[in-house]
Amino acid sequence: MDIGQSSQGGRGKNKRSWTKAEEEVLINSLLEMTTDPSWKADGSFKSGFKNKLEEKLNDKFPGCGLKVVPHIESKIKWFRDKYNVLSEMFRTSGFSWDEEKKLILCERQSYDDFCKQHKNAQGLWNVPFPFFDQLATIYGCDRATGANSETFVQVVGNQQNETINLDKDQTDEDDDIEDTESVNQSNQSTPGEPSSKRSKEKTPKGKLRKRKLPEVVDLTSSFNNVI
Repeated sequence: MDIGQSSQGGRGKNKRSWTKAEEEVLINSLLEMTTDPSWKADGSFKSGFKNKLEEKLNDKFPGCGLKVVPHIESKIKWFRDKYNVLSEMFRTSGFSWDEEKKLILCERQSYDDFCKQHKNAQGLWNVPFPFFDQLATIYGCDRATGANSETFVQVVGNQQNETINLDKDQTDEDDDIEDTESVNQSNQSTPGEPSSKRSKEKTPKGKLRKRKLPEVVDLTSSFNNVI
């Protein structure tokens, strides 16, 4: 059974179990509103969106009795709390995500230790959570919505690629520096090359490089030999 399928909505005697079909309609309705600027802007839903959700749910399931308060409001909070705690979990070493089964992957001891600090993580062990990708689009860091949204797996993959690219860029930069130094040394040791084309060496501050003067030829002795 998926997590949430038998989860409760409401408080006290107003609690009721949501069916999987009702949850799917709620999530899909939130997704539609997320991509609709008349309902969501600047990362926040506009006033009245919960009433619209109540209307959609009751149109789809006549007689279901779902109301904004206490059912829909508490259910939305429940979904958001689970999404937030899962996001926090995936930023912790030792946790990953099974995209096919929609399950967290970790050692049981790691999960139990995490739950001690994060009460909202309880109930997630070895239980599918099929709505994580949709909730990431709805609540996740204001990422691009709709077809351009990133799933959790894509986000992790992109982060890994960025790390690899950064390492590669650093290696390339180091190689470029070594190549430049080699070229400079080659230019300095090439005989007969005009000085204007040679690489200029940097001189430490406060020190002047001594310029080698051309060799002076004794022309007097040459003339004497001719005479």
